[in-house]
Amino acid sequence: MFKSHAGVSFNAYLDRLRIERAIAMLEGGMKVRQAAEKVGYANVDYFHAKFKKYTGKSPSFYKKTGES
Repeated sequence: MFKSHAGVSFNAYLDRLRIERAIAMLEGGMKVRQAAEKVGYANVDYFHAKFKKYTGKSPSFYKKTGES
């Protein structure tokens, strides 16, 4: 039912939302590990893989440059 309304699965929607929030935290100067934990990823390596899948860039790219 969620997919018919949102156009994506719930998990994909949640991942995208988490990544968007993490980007804002990273641009604000938060450390990658802290941002991962705040948005609900206990495993930083898994967060990094999901982040790269959705943005095409590493989390540290956003921390270093502040670009989106």
